[in-house]
Amino acid sequence: MATYTPPPYFPQSSLAPPDKNRYTKFKLVVAAAILLLLLLLGGVGVGIWYLVTYWSNPTHSSRSIPVSVMSPGFGRIGRMPPPRGQLDR
Repeated sequence: MATYTPPPYFPQSSLAPPDKNRYTKFKLVVAAAILLLLLLLGGVGVGIWYLVTYWSNPTHSSRSIPVSVMSPGFGRIGRMPPPRGQLDR
């Protein structure tokens, strides 16, 4: 014959008193996370900006490399490509 035994008692509230500054701490953590995310996105944006300006600078493009370096047969003649922006029209 089975006897009924009630389940053990589990309190529904925590045994420690609630922290009065819990919500304030949570807001500070969320604000710090948002600030860190904004700084990270700003750094990525600045990095992309410098990369685009670096690539768009004519002194760093592949057209500023002398043709003699790109194709040795053409370099024997001694011709260099025209400067960027001054192409033959």
